[in-house]
Amino acid sequence: MTDLGELTAFLGLEIGRVRSQRLITLSQGQYIERILLRHGMQDSRPCLIPGDSGTRLRLCSAEAKDRGQSQGVDLELYQSAVGSLMYAMLGTRPDLAYAVGTVSQFNHAPGSENWTAVKRIFGYLVGTKHMSLQYGTRTCNGTGGYSDADWGAGHDRKSIGGFVFVLNGGPISWASKKQTSIPLSTMEAEYMGMTQAAKEIL
Repeated sequence: MTDLGELTAFLGLEIGRVRSQRLITLSQGQYIERILLRHGMQDSRPCLIPGDSGTRLRLCSAEAKDRGQSQGVDLELYQSAVGSLMYAMLGTRPDLAYAVGTVSQFNHAPGSENWTAVKRIFGYLVGTKHMSLQYGTRTCNGTGGYSDADWGAGHDRKSIGGFVFVLNGGPISWASKKQTSIPLSTMEAEYMGMTQAAKEIL
């Protein structure tokens, strides 16, 4: 074994320490710059949010799916872009969880509106690529958890639930996932979302 010194990078994650403030930061700025360049999105106009709540995405037609291409969207390019975004989301970007989870549902049959949604996420990353998670001791709301559900948000009318848990000022666990059954009310969707959060707590 070889001692390479203090850890500064690991699998695309950048680790920083400010010992005087007892602070640790995690970021993926260099990785995000690489995926922006790889997909030709480095000059995209920055967006304020990663997704448009007023747009409901849908699957393309079965005929277009059989051709492996839909409405000018290259299937391999779409899947590569979504996979790159997913790694950023899993590493240090809980703010991407809902948007990336939504576009990933169409990996097998994307339409032009799905590709527009993916480009919007890249645009959001252009303006936020240097954001980081910070863990320290000087926080007022250092520990806790949050759960929410978007009733009937899926293209199949299933709801999407999500949660995030915070420790020492930074998120340590997060998810945005389609619920397995169709709830009949917003309350039922919220209860199902809280169930997933409770299981994560345990």
